[in-house]
Amino acid sequence: MQLVLFYSLVLILPLLFIPSVYNPYEFPKFVFFVTIVFILFLLNLKIILRKVLSKIDVLTKLVLIYGFIVYVSNILGLDLKTSFLGSQIRHQGFITLLAGIGLFILCHPERSEGSRDSSSIRTQNDMMVSWILLGGFLVSLFAIWQGIAFFVFHDLSIPTYQGRIVGTIGNPNSLAGYLVMILPFALFNKNNIIKIVLSLMITVTIIFTDSRSAFLAIGI
Repeated sequence: MQLVLFYSLVLILPLLFIPSVYNPYEFPKFVFFVTIVFILFLLNLKIILRKVLSKIDVLTKLVLIYGFIVYVSNILGLDLKTSFLGSQIRHQGFITLLAGIGLFILCHPERSEGSRDSSSIRTQNDMMVSWILLGGFLVSLFAIWQGIAFFVFHDLSIPTYQGRIVGTIGNPNSLAGYLVMILPFALFNKNNIIKIVLSLMITVTIIFTDSRSAFLAIGI
């Protein structure tokens, strides 16, 4: 159950958008991300308190200190609603940061120390990579369809940002950045079909986004 919820962050989150709501790309992702992370955190609260917070390493201390400083600054801010929820466009407020800190703690190696053997960890890592690749494939497929419909068939109903494809992400640079991070998983995959097909799909999608930073990342 918990693994399904965790994998849903990898697969469903990039795909999630609801055209009929205000801010159709960021708002559904914000709600889904925060909800899933908080559920996972509550389900693992006893383990977190026993194995992570009982012996806090330096990195975790720095993350918690940073979160506390941001919390205090938000409390002292002039607009508490914006401080905690973020802007209506990006939702980059303290709640999103808090969910990110929760995800960091959930992924902390101390949380599951001794509870899994190496073969189990390897299996879960392979499964995670599979979900990452599937998410990249579906996002690329949708964006390529958008690109063909817009640039070839001149379908003006396709949502774009200054004539650039946005896919399921809502912003061409964010879409390209997401796919650039997935590209190494495709390039170094042992399956040649996945390596060739997905690498080409990601590259074509990035071309549709016209993201210069993504072009630079591909070159590197």
